[in-house]
Amino acid sequence: MNSLLIVVHIIVCISIILIVLLQVGKGAEAGAVFGGTGQVQSSRGQATFIGKLTAGLAVTFMLTSFLLTYDTANNAKSSVIDKVKQEQVQQDKAQEGSAGTSQTAE
Repeated sequence: MNSLLIVVHIIVCISIILIVLLQVGKGAEAGAVFGGTGQVQSSRGQATFIGKLTAGLAVTFMLTSFLLTYDTANNAKSSVIDKVKQEQVQQDKAQEGSAGTSQTAE
């Protein structure tokens, strides 16, 4: 499930970026870069559709973000620090075991 959420999340992220870049702005009009001429081509219907699409993608982005966070929090039962401490304890025991066998051999 985590892989599916990551794929959906990446697709939504790219889609949001593209939709926002295609929107006609009041200032610099970044939409003109892709062939738009500002107010001549944009009608109220297109602006409403793009606005609704942007809102839907934003909601989907938030939901996938929350679900990924929830899934990761439930899967991570221990922290990285705990794992490092366990590895150090195992290494210390291994060194003590090898040191003990070499002392008894002498």
